[in-house]
Amino acid sequence: MDNTEILKTYGNIGLPDGTENRPLVTFVVFAYNQEKYICEAVEGAFAQRYSPLEIILSDDCSSDRTFEIMEEMAEAYKGPHKVRVRRNAFNLGTALHVQSAFVVSTGKLFVVAAGDDISIDNRVSVLVDAWVSAGSPEGAVHSGRELFRNDQTIKTVPANHHRYSDIVLDGYAHGYWLPAAAPTCAYTRGVFERFAPLIGGSIIEDAPLQLRAALLGTLLPCDEALVRTRLHDDNSGTGYDISQPARWNRFIQSKVIAFRTMQRDLANWQGQIDPALRQRIERQVLAVLHSTSGLMLPETRSVGPLERSLLALRMATALAVASNLRLRVEYALSFLGFEAHVRLKNYIRQLSKPKTTQF
Repeated sequence: MDNTEILKTYGNIGLPDGTENRPLVTFVVFAYNQEKYICEAVEGAFAQRYSPLEIILSDDCSSDRTFEIMEEMAEAYKGPHKVRVRRNAFNLGTALHVQSAFVVSTGKLFVVAAGDDISIDNRVSVLVDAWVSAGSPEGAVHSGRELFRNDQTIKTVPANHHRYSDIVLDGYAHGYWLPAAAPTCAYTRGVFERFAPLIGGSIIEDAPLQLRAALLGTLLPCDEALVRTRLHDDNSGTGYDISQPARWNRFIQSKVIAFRTMQRDLANWQGQIDPALRQRIERQVLAVLHSTSGLMLPETRSVGPLERSLLALRMATALAVASNLRLRVEYALSFLGFEAHVRLKNYIRQLSKPKTTQF
């Protein structure tokens, strides 16, 4: 992997370094086999009204036209931002892809964007204003988001708020792993520079990065919905069933790698943390790692009804699948091929949506 490989640079080559109140920010669009959606993601990046802004379009060795589309759009770009286009020599998985893009970034804030989501044009401005107003602390800033499917808005969700919002590390001691919605996050450089590199082979980067932000001290919320998150069958956290054992196994392998990364980062952390709290968080991490036992699927033979049922039961009880019982049950039902619970949930959502009055 050549971390320094920047293929081409477009736009404002002489981008200034920024000031204390208006720092240079890096906005990264991460993509892998998303040719259907990548145009909208890149357009959202180009439309950002904040300056100075460095945009990195980073492809994880896609097998479709994702990278070619990114390169074509960058070449045609004539706006005020600096635009860099890069591609990994081979597929790294999300965690190491994020790490490799950070290595070539220069911004004080590192804003992440998925190749199938759309960032609102004031996303960077709002995040920076909140961060600077708070004193530019080390950690992360995150926002609300709008969930949509097939151009239809499902719901608008504010930034995650929880009873642990003011004492985030205590939440980790209770198994509350994701205090922020991953597609809405921006990280300070310390989240990467004060820790060892993320471990490769995982499609999960958000859990380790958010624990690091909590250790550094800050997960700052902005309630405004700044990202439109696309829901579709190819989302990395959906679409797991008995017919795709390799896909499911990569998910479980990624869980193991992510939580092993968290265990390492916690053990090596030299900053302030109560020793008893550190031990409580580590116990929770170990519980997740232990719960992965027996969750892998055979990939060279079919799974019989009894084995399938036992595996579904393990899914419904395994912390590695999800910390929330409802989500674990949904995974188990989807794995078995049931869809009634999904249709019922979508029906209830439609009923709960406010009706518009026609004049």
